Amino acid sequence: MVELAETLRSEIGVGKPILTSEILRLCEGMARSSVFEKIGGCLRSGDLARFDRGVYYVPEPSVVPGLGMPLNPESVLRKKYIGDGADVYGFRSGLALLNDRGVSSQVPATLEITTNKSPRHVYPVKPFGGYRAVLLRRPRVPVRAGNVAELEALDALGAVDPDALASNERAALAAMLDSCDRGTLLDAARSYPKKTVANLLRIEAQRAVPA
Repeated sequence: MVELAETLRSEIGVGKPILTSEILRLCEGMARSSVFEKIGGCLRSGDLARFDRGVYYVPEPSVVPGLGMPLNPESVLRKKYIGDGADVYGFRSGLALLNDRGVSSQVPATLEITTNKSPRHVYPVKPFGGYRAVLLRRPRVPVRAGNVAELEALDALGAVDPDALASNERAALAAMLDSCDRGTLLDAARSYPKKTVANLLRIEAQRAVPA
């Protein structure tokens, strides 16, 4: 049991989400039943803690047993559905994206995540982290590190009426577009609805007119 805990501590770190798939990969060659026995032993000893089904973490050291720092739910959402290090496979979308980027001041009760990990077009998962609901959405274009900024911009364009935005919100949307590679943006836009493309063209035309 100690070896597994030490391996997880050195390979993934303390206080970080650890998925069952990662543990199985690190224990490659070992029978699944034996791996789960080791996980159970680590849980009983306190060397490993369970956040939720299929999600574990090595707890932060604490002078008071059982009162270590709990795992941050946002870090779990990120690792499961958005990205891990340089590997990017999703992004916060919908109202959460607009709020994050200053395109809207509304705070979402439902978190939407557009992710390659979604098994269906829209897939609800058990909510946590203070959200009333968490919805996964399958991307129109597979998400990767090289196009995530462009897909976020297109998602935002499809969710708003640019003419109804306040000046600061329009500036925030323009900043998102400025961070995009134009070729990647236009290539991805082919997979988006006409409304999204129309909003993109309208904003670009307005910005091309001298003030």
